[in-house]
Amino acid sequence: VCISKNPLCENPDNSYPSARTCNYTLFLPKYSSKEILEEKLLFAIEYNEGFGLQ
Repeated sequence: VCISKNPLCENPDNSYPSARTCNYTLFLPKYSSKEILEEKLLFAIEYNEGFGLQ
């Protein structure tokens, strides 16, 4: 897994993490605190949409 900063993120604290499964990359905005990182990451994990496959 490669973790990279999201270069397109203008306001990191209002953004969520994203990922590319084809190359195992997780894009994380540069959050202002660990608490915001935890909140956004847990939300993204809990409410992910995935590929919609069943």
